[in-house]
Amino acid sequence: MSSYSSSWTVPAPVANIIPAAVYAAPTVGMKVQAQTPYSFKCRSGLTFTTYPVTLEINVSGVDGAATISMNAHNFGFGPLQTGACRDRVTKLFGAMSNILQAWAQQQAGPATAPQTGPTS
Repeated sequence: MSSYSSSWTVPAPVANIIPAAVYAAPTVGMKVQAQTPYSFKCRSGLTFTTYPVTLEINVSGVDGAATISMNAHNFGFGPLQTGACRDRVTKLFGAMSNILQAWAQQQAGPATAPQTGPTS
């Protein structure tokens, strides 16, 4: 069995991580299998050269410093299968990062908008 694991600490609310993963998974070709407030599991499809990859995410930490642990594995051995696991982790984390950044900008947008009004 091939596998790949990685973890990151991101400046985001812990409660936003799993919803971001749920939104990001289909964009990178993965199907959601299970989710809880602090964990997530998805699976890719079979490709021409690699077996399906199962990816699990666990979230811990406090708001503003969420730690994301990603573990991917698939059936098979060798650099091609391990590369497929690494590729899925990297792609899903990138998609999640984009979503989390967009959400942060949406929340910050109204608060930092310039005040306009009549001048006297």
